[in-house]
Amino acid sequence: MTCTFGPKVKREINIKIIIEEPEPATGWRRGLTMVNNYSAYSPDYPGCVATGDTIEETKTNMFSALAMHIKAGI
Repeated sequence: MTCTFGPKVKREINIKIIIEEPEPATGWRRGLTMVNNYSAYSPDYPGCVATGDTIEETKTNMFSALAMHIKAGI
């Protein structure tokens, strides 16, 4: 992943991302329809998570979430 810090500074960093597969649909839970999508998180950045319908979409969403998380300095 390459992150831009400021207008001209770019740095490549390695961040561990864990992507979890969707669980099989089991019907209704607490009155809501079960949503089966992939989810991702990074143990290095607690609270930074993303979801998507496919693995590629989940990775893209996670990279965006990490970039915002890092730029915000959280």
